Order: sequence, then C-alpha cells, then structure tokens
Amino acid sequence: MTSHEVHELAERLDVIANLLTTLAVAQEERPSIASRIVVLHHAGLRPVEIARIIRKSTEHVTGVISRTKKAAKKKKRRIASA
Repeated sequence: MTSHEVHELAERLDVIANLLTTLAVAQEERPSIASRIVVLHHAGLRPVEIARIIRKSTEHVTGVISRTKKAAKKKKRRIASA
C-alpha cells in the first residue's frame, strides 16, 4: 500500500468516526434524506460519494447542499441585522 493510499484510507476512517459520533448524538428515528445529506456533507464526503451512499443523483445531493447553505446564510444575515 502506497503512502497516498494510506492517507486516503485514514481520511475515510476519520469520516466514519465523525459520522458515528454525529449519529449517536442525533438519535432521530428515521432522519430525512436531506438531513442525511447534510450530515454526510459536514462529515467531509463529496456529493458524488453521498449520492452513491444514499442512492440518489448527484444533482439531487448538490441541490440539497446548495439550499442548506443558502438557508444558513439567510439565517445568519437575519440574526446579524436583529
């Protein structure tokens, strides 16, 4: 195994550990597709990887991530102006 492969494997293990921690804290009965996409995105997965995991199109995943970022930005602006 090359050092590059070891580095990639270590990154994936970090993502798995982060996901397990997040899921242990969340404890929702059945999280929505959108919330699963957001959790996976925050864990460091790319949209193409998320799409493969949740069996949705990359376009769907990218759209959810984009809408989530816009909503967070809007909320941040609203809080700043209050």
